[in-house]
Amino acid sequence: MRFVVLLFGFVGILLTAVGGAFFLYLEQVGRMIEQEMEVTLPTLLNEANAEAGLFLWIAAAFGFVGMLMAFLRRGKQGAALMLVPTIGAAVIHPVSLIFSGLQAFSALLAVFVGPLPINTPKKDPDDHDD
Repeated sequence: MRFVVLLFGFVGILLTAVGGAFFLYLEQVGRMIEQEMEVTLPTLLNEANAEAGLFLWIAAAFGFVGMLMAFLRRGKQGAALMLVPTIGAAVIHPVSLIFSGLQAFSALLAVFVGPLPINTPKKDPDDHDD
């Protein structure tokens, strides 16, 4: 399960970082397209694009730390680090869930990663499998 969280988490943080770049530069690229091609593009929901982009970059950074914590068997703490910033970005701009959804899914998977048991099974004295 740790490797599944590592794989999905890594792809999720990359997708979240790309989403952050998308939202940060959406307005500038839209203006360039309108000037070059002489078309009118619709606005994407509201004016919180740059704020959502920055929040997605922060979510990607926290997601990286959370992914490493889940891989090192600290699943619940890593899940919190991966999930809380994605919820914050979704509050600012709900369309950002397109990019941060995989990171949120890997955070839900990380909840099931637990530490090693304290009392490991002891070797049976009758077992002679040398």
